[in-house]
Amino acid sequence: MVTMRYDDKVAPDFEHLVKLLPPKAVASPLRSTLPLVDFWRTPESRLAQLSAAIGVALDPPIELCFEFPVPVQRGRGNSSYTDLMIIASSAAVAIEAKLTEPRYQTAGDWLRDPPGPNRSEVLEGWLHLIRDATGTALSVRDVTGLPYQLIHRTASVCSVLRPIRAVVYQVFEEGLPEPYVRNLAKLWGQLGRSTAISFHVLSCPLYSLPTHDDLVKRWKQRNHPVGDALRTALLTGTLFSFGKPASQSVPG
Repeated sequence: MVTMRYDDKVAPDFEHLVKLLPPKAVASPLRSTLPLVDFWRTPESRLAQLSAAIGVALDPPIELCFEFPVPVQRGRGNSSYTDLMIIASSAAVAIEAKLTEPRYQTAGDWLRDPPGPNRSEVLEGWLHLIRDATGTALSVRDVTGLPYQLIHRTASVCSVLRPIRAVVYQVFEEGLPEPYVRNLAKLWGQLGRSTAISFHVLSCPLYSLPTHDDLVKRWKQRNHPVGDALRTALLTGTLFSFGKPASQSVPG
């Protein structure tokens, strides 16, 4: 049995999931939310594909939780919203979708922008979740060169009480981008190569279909909002076709 959610709202089927997408999620045809949702419109077959790719059993009952929120554990700040958290009977998998995202700020840069005791508290809260799940002594110094987003996404999967946990970068392009592999490998190394969490990059070749191409052209004119059209396109068909995913685990 597979159920879906968007944030804290239940989506009984794919149509309801698309209708729950907020305006910001469909404001641009280049948002990674679009291929992520399109890819997962047939969850049973995709779950089997993911399970084989990362070597994690995903047994029912299963929840697909899009924009899964985890509040800060210390200090004051925004919750971490994982693009997709898959919660199975004995496993939790945090999926971060990547399409056209820029380089993300490192934890060290984030601490200094602006500097202050609250940011240190927030980061310590995330590290506390990771330390509890892995039994390691991860310190601020260990993560300053890593993307801050990676730290709180890893902490988010650690907040889910399952014996098996994994972090997956689902990258919608050909090949396995080296920066993602490098960052995951570095964090895994800082965790003492712990087996408590596995890290993976899942490359999903993406091919834009004519409907999506047309909406990109309209959006680039800047005077044509495309949110409603994107939502309708997802409901009536697909925006993309996908090639066979390839995966690389850390260590590879």
